[in-house]
Amino acid sequence: MISTRDFLGYEGVEGSGYGNYSFSNISELTQEQCPEEIVIFVHGWNVDENKANERLDRVKMSLEQNNYDNISLVGFSWGSDTEWRAA
Repeated sequence: MISTRDFLGYEGVEGSGYGNYSFSNISELTQEQCPEEIVIFVHGWNVDENKANERLDRVKMSLEQNNYDNISLVGFSWGSDTEWRAA
């Protein structure tokens, strides 16, 4: 999970994910064994951090349901739970 909530930089986040999944460190994608395929998910507008995690979890479950069990998933969370112009 990459998040720009509360600041304009970016940061790889480690820790427990929403539901049954845990987050990995985003820097793993720069290693020699970088995966051939990566899915990048960006949630929509007016979504708080909990809803963003929930939606990322749904994407992961959908990928697994469709036999994409071993694909790397990158979630991007941003401060969209604000007034439209500010977002």
